[in-house]
Amino acid sequence: MNKQIIPNYLAILLAYLFYRNENEQVKQYWALRNQILDERFGALERAIQDLPVDRNPYGVVVIKPEGSMYPHLKIKKLPPGLSLDWLSSQLARYGVGLVPLSAFTHTSQGFDEARQSFRLTLGGGEAANVLYRKMRRLVIDLNRLIQREQIRYNRPSFIKMGFGIRKNGSLIESEKFWTGIVELIQAYSQRIIGKISRDWPNYGDNTEFLSSYLPERLSVFKHLFFDRISLAQEILYFSKTKPELLLNRLESEFYKDQLDHREKQFRDRLYDRTVHPTQIYSLEVERIFNKLIDRYIYADIRDDKVVRSAALALVNEYYGNNVALDSIQEGFEILCDLKTVNESEHLTEMAETKRFQPFLSYWGDWDGSTRPSGQGHRLDWPEAPGC
Repeated sequence: MNKQIIPNYLAILLAYLFYRNENEQVKQYWALRNQILDERFGALERAIQDLPVDRNPYGVVVIKPEGSMYPHLKIKKLPPGLSLDWLSSQLARYGVGLVPLSAFTHTSQGFDEARQSFRLTLGGGEAANVLYRKMRRLVIDLNRLIQREQIRYNRPSFIKMGFGIRKNGSLIESEKFWTGIVELIQAYSQRIIGKISRDWPNYGDNTEFLSSYLPERLSVFKHLFFDRISLAQEILYFSKTKPELLLNRLESEFYKDQLDHREKQFRDRLYDRTVHPTQIYSLEVERIFNKLIDRYIYADIRDDKVVRSAALALVNEYYGNNVALDSIQEGFEILCDLKTVNESEHLTEMAETKRFQPFLSYWGDWDGSTRPSGQGHRLDWPEAPGC
């Protein structure tokens, strides 16, 4: 693979010409470069330190880079739910371009850290005193934007629900069912791994799959299994005791929409769901476990053929053989996402103190003031239908 990479001959030539100088000249160049970058970073740091506390209530700080010229602008007290993408788009209206650090992350831990930070640069031709003034203005405007959005942002408060199994059975039976699933998957996976070790002895160390990877993935689906069982039974319970919830849902979902309005919404959407090469989990595994859980909830059966498929899919996921998606599988990806969306809305309807829909098929403007013509009676924003 490395042999297929064509060397950058121009970069090699420049590096050669640069390092043809005497050793002392090269060291002087790097010392001067580091001095300039240190002066620029010091100006950014002083600009924040010189601000009074009331001008920086959200704790904006600048973090010094290590081995590069890209410091991080971190918002320590970022309000929950506030997106840096929104802040960067608002700053762009004032001629300030900031890139959220989350655009450079590849792991969940990295995203958790990067969701509060922007990436800056110490490059360019501006002097330290110019950067001082710009950073001061940036921090003031950034705090003002955050404060303005926090006032508009209402964090939903959920009531604590005592979910329990209301099915013809008990929690013990569900535990027993899941334990049987886990034992079968472990047995099938061990056979598959054993065959791989025999047929391809140089394929790699397979002990990590059985000792850590498989238990970790099964624990995730265990939570999903019991969450969906509890949610299904709560929905059944509420449909009997509070049928108006079901009626409200049907009223908002079974209305006739206009095709041209839907097409406009699709074109004006803020983002697109695409497949990224950095994903590490398989859609096939999620689809199979969805099938296992649904068959237990709605038919009370266990299909050993599906269990064997789950074991094989987990092994292939571990080796990365089924992670990539083709265009046909993207349709199944949409269905899996829609299932999660629906369950989230069901949960919020039962566990939230007020009407709340995190995934909204809105009409017209964001304030809910308009709706396509010819659609019958008008529903205000709090009653807009969900997906």
